[in-house]
Amino acid sequence: MIITKSLALTQVFTAKKRSIFSVFAIAMSTALLTAIICFVTSCENMFKISMGDSFKEHAAAYRTVIIIPAVLIALLVFAMTITVISSIFKMSARDRIKELGIMKCVGGTSKQICSTVVWEGNWLCLAGIPLGMIAGTVLCYTGILILNQNIEAIEEFSKNITMRKMDISLSFHVSVLTYVFSALFSFVTVLVSARKQGKLVSKLPALASINGDYEAAARSIKLKKIGPECLLKSEEAALAYTNVKRNSGIYAPVIKAFSLAIVLIMFTAFISGQKDGIYKFMKPESNAMIVDYASIAREKIDEATGRDDFEIVAPLHKEIYDEVTHKLRQYGDGDIFGVGSDSSTYRASVDKNFVSEEMLKADADLDEKGETSCSIMVLDEKNYEEFCRLAGVAPGSNILLNSYGYNDFGSYKNIEPYKENIGAVTIISHDGSKEEIKIDGTISLKDISVPYFKVPNEKGVKIIVPEAPVRFFDWYCDTEDTEAFTSFAQKTIDEYFPIVSDNPYVEQGYVVRISREEQMAKALNISMVLVISVLCAFVIMILVMGLSSVIGTIASNVSMRKPEFAVLKSVGMTVSSIKKTIYYENLFCVLRALFSGLIIGFSITIPINLAIRSVFPVKYTLPVGAIAAAAAVMCTISFLITKIQTDKIKNLNIIETIRMKAV
Repeated sequence: MIITKSLALTQVFTAKKRSIFSVFAIAMSTALLTAIICFVTSCENMFKISMGDSFKEHAAAYRTVIIIPAVLIALLVFAMTITVISSIFKMSARDRIKELGIMKCVGGTSKQICSTVVWEGNWLCLAGIPLGMIAGTVLCYTGILILNQNIEAIEEFSKNITMRKMDISLSFHVSVLTYVFSALFSFVTVLVSARKQGKLVSKLPALASINGDYEAAARSIKLKKIGPECLLKSEEAALAYTNVKRNSGIYAPVIKAFSLAIVLIMFTAFISGQKDGIYKFMKPESNAMIVDYASIAREKIDEATGRDDFEIVAPLHKEIYDEVTHKLRQYGDGDIFGVGSDSSTYRASVDKNFVSEEMLKADADLDEKGETSCSIMVLDEKNYEEFCRLAGVAPGSNILLNSYGYNDFGSYKNIEPYKENIGAVTIISHDGSKEEIKIDGTISLKDISVPYFKVPNEKGVKIIVPEAPVRFFDWYCDTEDTEAFTSFAQKTIDEYFPIVSDNPYVEQGYVVRISREEQMAKALNISMVLVISVLCAFVIMILVMGLSSVIGTIASNVSMRKPEFAVLKSVGMTVSSIKKTIYYENLFCVLRALFSGLIIGFSITIPINLAIRSVFPVKYTLPVGAIAAAAAVMCTISFLITKIQTDKIKNLNIIETIRMKAV
């Protein structure tokens, strides 16, 4: 066996504690990566089976929802792994500095010294990577079992989006490439970390190495005569600041691990807060039962005008929705409120003289032709007459719904966009033909007391007419008995809207669904909770890796500095003062990590919020509590480790320790 391999293997068995710690870190890294890749391949397999040939059409959405977050988590794993493994090999180099110095003196080349450190990493990989692949497989399999228990919520959410039932079954799927990639990735990560430290050690002067003065040889930061340490009143704090500044290489792994922990905790808490904001916005005011009719609309371009031309395949007419309303009212428990709309067929043009000042200041939703979207709305006969009464007009009139809702950069606002004396609105068809609709009266949302009255399109012009064919129609019933109403309503649906295919929305041109009003919001919320739960699981494992790096670095640092502490005791410094100095060192590390972590965290979370608030009125919220708790936990952990290690120097023999340093 080559001598460098033999020396590395001997070192692995000699330093058993550090070797176990190293294998654990490598295994954790490999496990996380294996679990991520297994989960991605399992999700891809699920989508391919459930979506069939249409999977290719939605490949971009799949990459956005699954692969991009997976890549981000993998990068975080890589960053933490580099930090942890580098600190391990730095500790190894510090422990073996004299041995490596002697190797240089007896003719060992820089290449051989570097090879010794690299081979130590190879031996550790031989044990850590297989264990990690096994642990990652078990982790992914367990996670999929948990997800399958909540798969119904995902199915409901997908049904509301795709307009058809999707039978989703997330089964465990893995390929050989999964293990090849995770093993190769972990091996390269360890190799890069080991080689980096090996090159650094190989360049150290032989004399400095034999003296064991690793930091003196590797130090690149020069102290200034006047610095912040001079402003600190406590002598221990000033000394601690100087030590952290001088020995930045030693504390770098701790600071990096703490910084990444701050970023991860801040990101996870931020995403959870944004999820709550989205759910709060989407959650309806009531939880009535809803029968929802939707027709497909085929979109094309009118070649003559260049306008969008939507062909409603199965429009719903007044005689049908009035009959269905009458049938549903026979249920008896709770009244029926029916509302329908067509937001696809027309555009609208309004005289600006009738536009309110608030509307002019808001996002007007106008295109280059000065036109805006237009929704033609209808109500069931009973409620239409009630709306006419509220608007102060006779039945048969056209009523302008004087409401305009918009997202004002994170805040939802609803204004009255038009003046009450508006007399008419011009609607434009796809062929460019125009029709003037007389406005007999106006009504605003504050005049409507029905909690489940929904505006089909928050922006644009909304006109309630006596009758019109519509694309969408919803019947609401405020009843508590879900099963009874569903059974009753299903009979009516089967009579008027029979479903004769597995995909009625595409093949028959329409679909009818029965659910609770807040079902989609709940399904979306559960889906997001599952995603955040998976994210939290990975974050916890990454933090455990970082914590192991912190424990090892702090413990090794205190142990290696015993000669320094002996010198300090010999000149009159008490054990209490030494402990206080080390505590201050840990505090400065946490503060530096907090500063850099917050900067990185802001640079990640602010752009995400900007993207979210462009769709949902959700403001940026800084998770102060989570950040403060993280900083407190970091201080506590570092102080506890320090206390355990410094308790060992109470009975430190000054002369013997200094003599051993000189040997």
